[in-house]
Amino acid sequence: TAYWQFLAVTLLAVAVDRAAPPVLQALVAGSVPESRERTRVLAVVQVVRNCGLGVGAMAAGAALVSDTLLAYRVTLTAIGLAFLGGAALVLRVDEGERQGGRAEKGPRWALPYPRYLVLTGINFLLSFFDALLLVAMPVWVLERTDAPRVMVSVLFTLNTALVVVLQIPVSRFADGLRRASRLLAWSGAVLAVAGLCFAAAGGTGGRVAVCWLGAAVLALSLGEVLATSACWDLSITLAPPAVRGRYPDFPGADLLRMI
Repeated sequence: TAYWQFLAVTLLAVAVDRAAPPVLQALVAGSVPESRERTRVLAVVQVVRNCGLGVGAMAAGAALVSDTLLAYRVTLTAIGLAFLGGAALVLRVDEGERQGGRAEKGPRWALPYPRYLVLTGINFLLSFFDALLLVAMPVWVLERTDAPRVMVSVLFTLNTALVVVLQIPVSRFADGLRRASRLLAWSGAVLAVAGLCFAAAGGTGGRVAVCWLGAAVLALSLGEVLATSACWDLSITLAPPAVRGRYPDFPGADLLRMI
């Protein structure tokens, strides 16, 4: 009922959300010995995650169409229950898979490794696809175009379908530093195209807005799978093995996003 209540809940949600990817990637890195297999496992996880996002997008679409307080409360309650279910599954993970991080020796922070920090900064820029899709896109569609409200849900579903189809095949190209670096460069170019398409949709309506928005999400989804596949391989490969649990998924990028 108040701005400060909303701010407190949002900050808590963002903090927990941004802490999850490095922890998950550290678990995969410690449990799967082969580098190429790690990228494939993370790709499968991403596909399953996006299937869940697709279901959530359809539920959110129903709430947006009804546009009632009850619908929003039911949707958010369902989300909370889903997170509790996920926590219950995590508790079932075998404790034997942990890698004894307390016994590891090495620097406590990433600062002694400038190259890793440079890649963290690059990843920070490319990771804006996440905020663009989850935050900016719904506001842009609802406030700056005349596209139907349900288009928000449609675009989320389109992104989910594309990631499910493309993530695993694309991840196979992230094999080694050179190929992963090329994927990272291509992702930047594709995400730039997505931004231009979103901009072109502003102030338009009807089929024109729908076409521009569809093209934008198509490019955004391709940039997403390219960027995530490259960053998985690079972050695991370049992180010092003795302290890999502190490095995966370029954690500095998550800190910058929170700031």
